[in-house]
Amino acid sequence: MPYTIKYHKAGFVEFKYTGTITQQEAVESSVEGITLAKKNGVQLYLADHSESEMVLPIEQVQDLMDKLAGKTDVSRNAKLAVVRPTVGGQTRDNLESFGTFASNQGWMVSVFDTYQEAIDWLTA
Repeated sequence: MPYTIKYHKAGFVEFKYTGTITQQEAVESSVEGITLAKKNGVQLYLADHSESEMVLPIEQVQDLMDKLAGKTDVSRNAKLAVVRPTVGGQTRDNLESFGTFASNQGWMVSVFDTYQEAIDWLTA
């Protein structure tokens, strides 16, 4: 599996992605993480893509929000911090696009260059 999911002691669910991530894996991991968050009574998420690659056509990136909305019932009060890879490229672009699409639909999503920036925003 190219991802791990855990409940972080600071009160959020953390997704750590490594290697190449498909749209299907992004949806599956999200459903798993949302289930863990509900179990722990939190609505804070951190998706660390600093060591991953997600090369999807822009249509699939936009479609990802629709797929997630159809499989989950996450509150619009939930916050998602996304850490993008340090190297430029399509994965960084995909994550930026995902953040924009999600924000345009009313979700609280921010994309960051570092893990610490993401945690600071998420736990503020």
